[in-house]
Amino acid sequence: MFDQNKIYEFSGSHYDMGFQQGKIFAEMAEEALNMFQNLEEIQSLKPEELPIDVFMKFASKKAFRSLNRFLKKYAPNQAERLKGMAEGSRLDEKLMYLFSAAELFLGELDWEVPHLQTGCTSIAYKSTKTESGHTMVSRNFDYARFIVPYLFLKDDRPKDYFRNFSLTAMVLPGTFNGANEHGVFIGTDEAFPLKEKEEGLSASIIIQEALENCGNTEEVVKFFEKMPRGSGNVILVADPSDDIRVLEYTSKTFRVRKPYEGDDFIVGTNHYTFEDLKTIDIPREAVFSKKSPKCLWGICINETSYVRKETAERMIREKEKVNTEWLQKLHRDHSVSSDGQGGMETICHHDPANISAASMIIDLETFESWFCFGLPCENEYNKFKLKN
Repeated sequence: MFDQNKIYEFSGSHYDMGFQQGKIFAEMAEEALNMFQNLEEIQSLKPEELPIDVFMKFASKKAFRSLNRFLKKYAPNQAERLKGMAEGSRLDEKLMYLFSAAELFLGELDWEVPHLQTGCTSIAYKSTKTESGHTMVSRNFDYARFIVPYLFLKDDRPKDYFRNFSLTAMVLPGTFNGANEHGVFIGTDEAFPLKEKEEGLSASIIIQEALENCGNTEEVVKFFEKMPRGSGNVILVADPSDDIRVLEYTSKTFRVRKPYEGDDFIVGTNHYTFEDLKTIDIPREAVFSKKSPKCLWGICINETSYVRKETAERMIREKEKVNTEWLQKLHRDHSVSSDGQGGMETICHHDPANISAASMIIDLETFESWFCFGLPCENEYNKFKLKN
């Protein structure tokens, strides 16, 4: 029985790890497929007269053609993992590619509106800011509510590559956030550029590859810069030496931000801070249109990103030293909500379609970690030791 309160260990070749992961996913494969194809966002992409099973076959073939050529050239290990996942779960391989490509096509824009709005608040703290004297990271992973039952913790031990730990979705070969055996942490916050978006790899695939191959922050920066990036993202990177940075990129432009003068921490959310990228970022005043889930129509899309970043920076600057208990409170924060119940702009993110689906705190030196599944204001953090 699938258990979110344990860490699943996968080892061997990438195919082996994929097969092991696929066998676990097989328990919920039918349920997940039904949920996925009935999502309002998926239905909005389907021609009205086309049966859903026909659309899924068409979309799966398209996802395979688009993603496989990049995987074969730049991330062949993850192609092998996908093959193993398909065989382990007894699902069509092309369907597994569709799941993996979803973060790319569900984040596509018309001139103003993404089909699926994600949030995320990612923070790294230098050792001078923490009571433990260790570099730490904390993060709320914000996504659509449907993802929560499919999130899990994994401990990958790939043959000839770095061991790595992550919180990710069962259907993905990659991850949205994780750390490797050297204490290198990477987490992604999606951004929504109106231009400079071309075909390439998803952030989750690039993160997985970087965790397996990079021993420090500088190596991660160089790795991301050279990879074909198929989305716009704000990526938090940290290592135990206090090298903490935020990468802001599109398919064409790549910028690196370090902590502001006087700060011993850095915050990433979902908007660009560099002047050249601001010109192609989704406008701060843009609202969800009728291409989005009905419950979001007319709501401002990216104001949440600015407010969450400003709130986190203000609260952290007011705190001399942070510890685990305080960081849990930070990621449960509703302080900018008028009724104190949480909302679109709060760090603990609530909106009609999306929530803080998971939260995490990781000490990059000791590997002591705290993970919470679902809204952190409603659920408890469980402590784990990632590396023994």
